[in-house]
Amino acid sequence: MADKYRLRAITHMMALANNDRNTFLEARGIQYVIVLEIITAIHAGLVGETRRMAQNKFDQGARVWAKELESSLSKAYADEPSIAQMAQVARSSLNRTPFKERLLRIASEVGVPAEQPSLREDVDLVGRTRNKLIHEGRFQKSGPDQTTEFFLLQTFTDRLLLRLLGYSGLYRTFSGGEFVVAELCKDGRAGDNRASASR
Repeated sequence: MADKYRLRAITHMMALANNDRNTFLEARGIQYVIVLEIITAIHAGLVGETRRMAQNKFDQGARVWAKELESSLSKAYADEPSIAQMAQVARSSLNRTPFKERLLRIASEVGVPAEQPSLREDVDLVGRTRNKLIHEGRFQKSGPDQTTEFFLLQTFTDRLLLRLLGYSGLYRTFSGGEFVVAELCKDGRAGDNRASASR
C-alpha cells in the first residue's frame, strides 16, 4: 500500500515539476529533488542500505554522545520540554546513508548514462544542486546558469526514470548547453546519435 502512495507522489511531483506555468524555477527544482528522494529511499529500503552502519553498532557508540547532546541541549534550551525528542531526531539522522551514495548506487545499478565525464560527476552535480535547493531554497548559480542547472537536474531525473522503466530508444536530454536527442541503449549506455532538439 505504501508503494502505491509513493508511486502516486512521484507521478504528482513530476507533473508539477513539468508544469511551465509554475514561475519559480526553484519550486520546480525542489519537486524533481523530491522525486529523487522518494526513488532513492525506496531503493535503499529494498536493498537494505538505509543506514551507514548496523544500527546496534551505531547505538553502542552513540549512547555516550546522546547523553552529552541531551545535556548540552537541556542547558541551551532549559525552558523547552522536548529536549529528549530533539536529541533522538538528531541521533537517528546521523546514521542515514547520504543522498549522493544512494543516488549513485541506484543510477549505477539501472545503467543511467552519464552526461558529465562520469556518472559520479553527474551525481555529484545533482547532489550539490539538491543540497542548495533543500537547505537554502535556491540553485547554486544564478541567471542563465540557474536555468542550465535546472535542466541538468530535470534530464538526470528523466534518465533515471527511463532506466527504471526499462526504456531503450530515443530521449531528449540537456548536454553541452542545449537540448539534444540521444539514444538510450538497452545496456543503459547513451548512443552516439545526438542531434539538436528544439525545446
